[in-house]
Amino acid sequence: MPRPRNFCLYGIPLVAASVFSIFYSFYAFDYHNDFCLEAQKAVTVPAISTSEVLSSPRQMAKSASFQGECRSLANGGPVSLVWAWNDPPLFHAMKTTIDGLTSGLSGIRVVIYCGSTACVSAAHKAVLELPPQATLMSSCISIQYIIAPQLAEDSPFEEWIGDHVLAKLLSAIYFEQTLQVVMQLTVIWKYGGMVLLPGFNVAFPSMLELTAKDGATLMTAADMGLVKPGVGGGLYAVAAPPKDAMIKSLMEEMLVMYKWPNYVASDWPVRSQWDILCARQSSCLAAQRPLQDIGIRTGNESTVEHHPKRHFGTLSYQARRHGTKAYPSMNQGDEMQGLAGLQFLPRLDAFVDRDRLDVVKLIDSADFSATGEVTPQSPSQPALTQTTLFLNAWWGIPNWVWPPPEKLEPIFVSMHLNNNKNKDDVKRSKGYLNQNWPIGARDSKTHDFFQSIGIHSVFTACMTMTLLPTWSEQRALMEQSDEVLLVDVNREGLQLLPDHIKSRAVTLSAKLKDPNVIDDMVARYVEAHAMKVRLQKAKLVITQRLHIALPAASTGTPVILIIDNDMPGGGGDRFSGLQQAVHTVHSTNGSTALALFNWDDPPPNPNPIFFRKKRNVLRVLTMCHGEVTDSARKFGAIPASWEYPSETKVCRNTIGNLHTEDAIHIATTINPLWLDSKHVLPSWVHALYKSNPTETFVFYFLTDRMNEKQRCIVRWMVLQWFPNAKVYTIPIQLPSVDISSIPIKHVPTFSQVRLLLPQMLPCVQRTLWIDVDAMVIKQLRPIWDTWKVMPECGIVARSLLAKTDVGSMMAALNVTSPQQLWKKASKDMPGFDAGVMLLDLDALRASHFTEKVASYWSFSIGGNDQISLNMQCNGTHGNLDSVWNVFMDSPDDYVHNRTREWSIVHFQGLNKPWLVKSDLFHGRVWAKYALSLVDALYGPIQLQ
Repeated sequence: MPRPRNFCLYGIPLVAASVFSIFYSFYAFDYHNDFCLEAQKAVTVPAISTSEVLSSPRQMAKSASFQGECRSLANGGPVSLVWAWNDPPLFHAMKTTIDGLTSGLSGIRVVIYCGSTACVSAAHKAVLELPPQATLMSSCISIQYIIAPQLAEDSPFEEWIGDHVLAKLLSAIYFEQTLQVVMQLTVIWKYGGMVLLPGFNVAFPSMLELTAKDGATLMTAADMGLVKPGVGGGLYAVAAPPKDAMIKSLMEEMLVMYKWPNYVASDWPVRSQWDILCARQSSCLAAQRPLQDIGIRTGNESTVEHHPKRHFGTLSYQARRHGTKAYPSMNQGDEMQGLAGLQFLPRLDAFVDRDRLDVVKLIDSADFSATGEVTPQSPSQPALTQTTLFLNAWWGIPNWVWPPPEKLEPIFVSMHLNNNKNKDDVKRSKGYLNQNWPIGARDSKTHDFFQSIGIHSVFTACMTMTLLPTWSEQRALMEQSDEVLLVDVNREGLQLLPDHIKSRAVTLSAKLKDPNVIDDMVARYVEAHAMKVRLQKAKLVITQRLHIALPAASTGTPVILIIDNDMPGGGGDRFSGLQQAVHTVHSTNGSTALALFNWDDPPPNPNPIFFRKKRNVLRVLTMCHGEVTDSARKFGAIPASWEYPSETKVCRNTIGNLHTEDAIHIATTINPLWLDSKHVLPSWVHALYKSNPTETFVFYFLTDRMNEKQRCIVRWMVLQWFPNAKVYTIPIQLPSVDISSIPIKHVPTFSQVRLLLPQMLPCVQRTLWIDVDAMVIKQLRPIWDTWKVMPECGIVARSLLAKTDVGSMMAALNVTSPQQLWKKASKDMPGFDAGVMLLDLDALRASHFTEKVASYWSFSIGGNDQISLNMQCNGTHGNLDSVWNVFMDSPDDYVHNRTREWSIVHFQGLNKPWLVKSDLFHGRVWAKYALSLVDALYGPIQLQ
């Protein structure tokens, strides 16, 4: 019996506008229960107003019911606009078509399929700007993200889309052009009606109904045939009833012309000629009709909104091939890793040599050759255009090019460093790597090395753990084989296996030996894909190769990994931390374990939570690179509910819950060190969730030396735990104050920045400041509701234990005649600790705190932030109950014996529990909530 596959289907309704309703449907299939669990983490926030534009799947609300009845065309389907490209259509192009449809087709269902968030935004904005007389029609418009494998299921293109990585390899630079027409034909075949290319001026909408009565019709333009030319092209228009035979035959003919699924070097890359394709079928020729006959006007110009030019590449291994000429083989494990990255990319523009990152082969260049050699002496061919690619690979060539040249934009995941020369080079470039943090390590040993030299690293495990099986449940069951595969198992490993398994098993190797394959970088990728498909169909895989074990396990196939002192392809550190993903035995003592193995019905791989968390962190790090989010979602590499958590300025729009009385506003500062290497921020968020799981928050993270990718990770992580929150990650950049020039040197920037809060949050009335080394362990609502005791100076905080601290602060500065707000009486008043504070930002702004107090005490004479804050109040601060700021590093703090009342514990001293191992009580408190970034990015989802 084939092993069962688990699937889930989820839908998310989006956005109800006040004038009319638009229903957004999102559907996605996933292969295993862990995907379904991830899908359930969809986020809901209040509906946007009609003046806003939908920009992401997180802007969700209950949809109002349609106003009136919506009808289909005479052939049974809607009017569909399909835009599968990553680059969106021009807004005016989308608006022109929607305006034309709604002007004369009252009540017709219109479905807009979008391959990008920007396309959804353009469509939504175009509907919002319809004239008043078209509002009834607008209630029949729906906008959907394209989830290509789900859309193509049960269609002739199911296999082509399901194996989109292979299609990208075969089409390369032409993949998006082909995908556009594939999606158009799929929609018309499945749902019927009429499919239009956005951008057409529909001058006589009523003619569309006459055209869509029966049979299939393909619209042509004079001298331009069936397909609109240029970037953004696609079929002009197609009308047909659902499941039309002529459309199906056209789809099947396309696969024949495509030579699917074969790679033919002389015809690569494949560019489908749609007019030629139609000419091969008399029924297609007979179905053609000029666009002007149905009142559609078009021009030659492209309808695409051109984004800055960007290429997408994958690693190639021609330099390695040159270096191994004496050995007539290549290990397809390298290309297997590349397949994982290709899942996320919209197309393939270039090959970048792993060992010569300065050699970039553009596929559309005149001198491109898939068999061209690369040697250490080859001239440099650097990327001249920004090129995104994954650097998930084995790095062990001493003469490699490092760091990556300027125009490469790497996604740093799943890196393995194999020798000391590479490690020395990385150590010298750690500044570059930390600018591009996080750096994903493939194995725990590489992760430990990164951490040891001060590189912010996360153990992502191998990128091949994101490889997915085919999308169709039916196809998976049909193609499931009863094969037991033996892949590169040595003599010692074979001796562990029972005779009946060895006699029936199929022996394979990851070594490629055919010279027509090993010399051709495209052919090697195609062979790796064939191996991946073979692995996913198998009943059981037994291997000693890492990049056989993990891809097989990722697609759901049980795997036995036999560890030996002499592993094919090398052993050692490559396997560290990864063995737990599969059934693992050692050749010296594995016979006992294998004697108990159920060979008839192999059990699933152990530790599925390990797979889920690593797959999740790999997806998040990839998504937060930004440029690949839309394509990753479109092809199912990330769940359909995911989106890039875009940056928003705090005061861009005051509509919504920014100033709601119900939300608790929290501000703090963070830097990269506290995000991962010390797990401070993940643990802070975890503790806050455990104590306030249902609370509504607005977070203001003031970020020090963190780039947009890192801030994206922060936003994503916090939203996993608090899906209804608003999360702002605000770079510490304020032109009026150069924090780096402040005289005091021993106080870090991220501490001083709290002095700028009134200016950085100009529309925020009040906030709760909590240092990231202050852990919330009780409900925060009681402290938030103490605003009635707010003093005139605008600060409520816990007094310090010493009674003369304000004076001590001043004396430390050696200030004999302070010029600002100090009063002599305050010298004997207690100061307060600034780690936990209730701040009335309106009061601070009204008293010009930043411009007068902070400007003098900190920005001029070098006092730390706590001095300026204390000088603001001169001992008149509101006193916060000690349980809201327990000084964990102060043995004489009298609140230590009130442990049951502790609400916020503050690790304010030098003996931070994440730095110094301690059995003291405060160390045990920290351990209770300590959480790694990998776990924090996975969120609080409960596994059944």
